[in-house]
Amino acid sequence: RTIGNGSAINASGSNLNLFIANVHFDSNFIASTDTMGNFGGAVFVDGGPFATVTIEKSVFTNNYVNNSGGYPGHGGAIKFNNLNTYNIYDSKFIGNYAMSGASAKGGAIITNDSKGTIESSLFKDGNAGSGGAAIYFQYGAGFDTTYIRNSTFYNNLGGVSQIHFESTTANKLELEHATIANSSVTHAIYGAGSVSAEIRMRASIIDNGDPALYNCYSASGPALISLGENISGPEASPSNECNLTGAGDAYNVNPQFGNAGNLITVANTEVLPLLAISPAKAKYPGPCMPGNDQTGASRPKDASGSCDAGAFQNP
Repeated sequence: RTIGNGSAINASGSNLNLFIANVHFDSNFIASTDTMGNFGGAVFVDGGPFATVTIEKSVFTNNYVNNSGGYPGHGGAIKFNNLNTYNIYDSKFIGNYAMSGASAKGGAIITNDSKGTIESSLFKDGNAGSGGAAIYFQYGAGFDTTYIRNSTFYNNLGGVSQIHFESTTANKLELEHATIANSSVTHAIYGAGSVSAEIRMRASIIDNGDPALYNCYSASGPALISLGENISGPEASPSNECNLTGAGDAYNVNPQFGNAGNLITVANTEVLPLLAISPAKAKYPGPCMPGNDQTGASRPKDASGSCDAGAFQNP
C-alpha cells in the first residue's frame, strides 16, 4: 500500500531507459485523501526528451487509483508523462480502474505528451469515471503518432469511452487491426481537442455492442480518417459516426462475432473470433499488414490468401 505515484515502480529522468518483461503486476493501488491527485496504480514514469519505456509479455490485473481529496487519480495501472517513446508488446490489462470521482481518466493507462506503440495486447474489464476506460491519451504539445496494432479492447466500462484521444496540437492516433467491442460506455472511441489532430483507422472492428450508443465521437475535435477495410457495428443515428468512407469500409453492420460474442483463449491471450458469415472475414486480399495477428500467428491462415479485419486472424 502506497501513498504517492506508482505503487510498484516509480521512475523518472530525461535519459531514462526502462525495460519491463515477464512481470505480473497484481492488486497494486494508490489510495489517498490529498488534494494533489495520484497517478499510476502500478507504474508511474515521468520522463523527458530522451526517456523510453518498453513493456513486454507482462500482465496488469486489478490495479487501481482512488483519491478522495478533491483531485482525481488517473491511470489505474500506468501513467506515462513526457516520454520520448513507449512500447507495449504482448501484454494484458485486466480489471484495472481509476474511480476517484467522475473526472478520473484511464482505467488501465493514461499518457501525457508521450508517443508510443501498443501491439498484440489485451485490454479487458477496465473502468474509469470520466473516460478512457481502457486508455486515455492526452497531448498538449507535439506532432507525434501513436499506434495501436493487433490489440483487443473488450468490456471496458465507465465514463464516455473505451479509448479516449485528446490533443490540442496535430498529434495522431492510428489503429491497425484493432478490435473494440462490448462496452456500455457511450462511445468506443472518443476524440477531443484540436481539429488538426487525427484518429486514423485501418482494418479494425469497432462495435460498442449497443445500437442505442455510438462507436465513435469527435465533434469539433480530431478528424476521424479511414484508411480502409474497417467495420463498425449498429449504433444510434447518425449511423456512421466513425466516418468510414474508405475502400472496403462497412458501417452499421453486425460484425458477427463468434462464441456468442465472448472472448476465447488462444496462445495465452484472449481474442474475439468471427463467425464464418462475418463481414470482417477475408476483408482484403493479402499481403496482410502486419503479417501476424494478436496471437503471433501468421496472416492469412488459409489458402484464400485474404486478411480478416480486427486483431485476430480466424482459421
